[in-house]
Amino acid sequence: QTGVDIHGGIMMRFNDGCIVETAFGFDHFYQCNLELWGSKGKLAANRIFTAGPGRAPQSTIETNEKNEVLDVDPDNHFVNLLDHFSELIDKKDFSGSRAAILQQARLIQKVKDHASYTRD
Repeated sequence: QTGVDIHGGIMMRFNDGCIVETAFGFDHFYQCNLELWGSKGKLAANRIFTAGPGRAPQSTIETNEKNEVLDVDPDNHFVNLLDHFSELIDKKDFSGSRAAILQQARLIQKVKDHASYTRD
């Protein structure tokens, strides 16, 4: 009704054979998890971008030989985001971020261009 996508899923296949699948939902239990699968193993991370102060997320590397759990130091992504933005403003130089921002915008537009929507 509002035109805002509050939940959905995306599957992308790239020319090199890489497949990316993602799901999101503002009305779902909060997770922010990530899994990367390769031919020799898997990397998984919980609360990868948004653990919050005082909460230490973990990453797991899983192969046929072993599972390794890596503890990540607690951090505050909101503070990091604002610090980075402030640094860019102080330098008045967005050239280092411009290419990444444009690439992300192009990807989001391609996803929207090829999306099929169903309304609840």
